[in-house]
Amino acid sequence: MLIFVQSKDRAKQLFKELQYDGLKVEVIHADKKKEERDEIIKEFRVGKIWILICTDLMSRGIDFKTVNQVVNFDFPQSLVSYIHRIGRTGRGGRKGKAMTLFTDEDKQFVRTIANLMKKSGDEVPDWMLSLP
Repeated sequence: MLIFVQSKDRAKQLFKELQYDGLKVEVIHADKKKEERDEIIKEFRVGKIWILICTDLMSRGIDFKTVNQVVNFDFPQSLVSYIHRIGRTGRGGRKGKAMTLFTDEDKQFVRTIANLMKKSGDEVPDWMLSLP
């Protein structure tokens, strides 16, 4: 599972919470040295890490064939960011799921993503499509 957040600070905070719960989790962001990031990616690929918390740094260019869940813990800043984030799951013909959490502050952007989901053939609640 990949969990996307908006900032390094949010990534670090969520990491502490999930690590405290004993989950096999790691965090990756631009403050980590390249060698650290490479090692984290390697451990994620072989299954030593089950959950990877990341910023948009990881939403492009890296292909994880075994990711079956993406969570947008923080709402994506753009439709392009949303597409790249959820595109990390269901690679190579595999099934995958994506979940996006949002707050009242994010409501103004939800309809854009809901329309994209509907065009892609996903079921979307009517209330999402009627948001301003």
